[in-house]
Amino acid sequence: MGFSSCLILLPSLFYFYHFGETNLIKYQGALSFDYVSFTRIWGLFFDINQGAILAIPVVLFIYLFLMVKKIFSDKKNKGVFELIVVVCTIGSACIAGTIDNWNHGQSVVHRYVTYFSGIILVHFIYLLYEFKNERSRNRIVWLAVFSQIATTLYHNSLSQFDWSTNLPKPISNWVLDHIPAWYNPDPIVFISRYNPTAGNDVVYYMKQNGEITKLLVNQKNLENLGIYGFSKNQIDSIAPHLKFINKWAYIDVDDDIKSSLSSVKLKKIDNLRKIKSQIEIIKATPDWYNQIVLQSKNENISIDEALEKNARYLLKIYDETPALITKEDRISIKISEIKSNPSWIDLMKLKAEEQKISLDSAIYLDAKWMIEEELNKIN
Repeated sequence: MGFSSCLILLPSLFYFYHFGETNLIKYQGALSFDYVSFTRIWGLFFDINQGAILAIPVVLFIYLFLMVKKIFSDKKNKGVFELIVVVCTIGSACIAGTIDNWNHGQSVVHRYVTYFSGIILVHFIYLLYEFKNERSRNRIVWLAVFSQIATTLYHNSLSQFDWSTNLPKPISNWVLDHIPAWYNPDPIVFISRYNPTAGNDVVYYMKQNGEITKLLVNQKNLENLGIYGFSKNQIDSIAPHLKFINKWAYIDVDDDIKSSLSSVKLKKIDNLRKIKSQIEIIKATPDWYNQIVLQSKNENISIDEALEKNARYLLKIYDETPALITKEDRISIKISEIKSNPSWIDLMKLKAEEQKISLDSAIYLDAKWMIEEELNKIN
């Protein structure tokens, strides 16, 4: 058995001989132990968007109970075998956690969950057979079986073509609606499922009414919180207390940390962001973009209007008229962006002194000029 297990080393030896690396993914620079964190490993088992808890919800908790029971009741071997299983499983999870993309294409759970669930299920049965109380053991068996049938039926609505890797699960939306502090997944999971086009900008969860309950901000772009109505004083007060995971940190919005913008204004900003992103997707698809150009000619409207019209239709954003966001709204957003940037503010102070006007006037005039330039380029 030991000899046959060594066969798994052959691919690694092959790659090392030809490429100087034991793994082609590492050869491409997509692996690093810098990505490994407690949040990531914990999430592999308990993340409510892609963790094992979605695939083996009842079995997972019973397994943990049986594991602890065995370790504390095994006076002879002191649960050495169980501890070895735990160490090997967590060690393997850490190796898996070195990949940069932690939100792979999947419908239900993270694909590595399927690997580790096999270990859990086999060990679960092993521990169950050691359970001396036959009546209790039978109850656990039936509970496990029925829970797995229910879980399978619940997820059975997904087809073989359904790759909902970028769609949040209903349970995660509920938690972020009511108790956002309870859900802090690996940043890649949150970004991919709530703001996949955010880049290094601010990522957030927003309720249907426009209320933001949770923020994820990059270490290099804290000032961008100003775009969403957070003052410089607020940003400075929370910055020392942020806990960063791979340069990203979560902020739970509450009475102490709250946006000065109304839910309506935040919803407009969110819609604008989504539509801009969708327009970029359309522009990056030549056939799709050419169809939009033809549509603009047929309907006698500008290409920009046709793009926005199609983007709004795809995103089901119909509640705003006639433009998604007014020119003054755009200027207000730009003013918030300027005020959140200390270097920009210093420049505005110099301009205000040179032109002998107030600082607010200088900021407004600059924001207005930039927005007008942006709109001219679009048209």
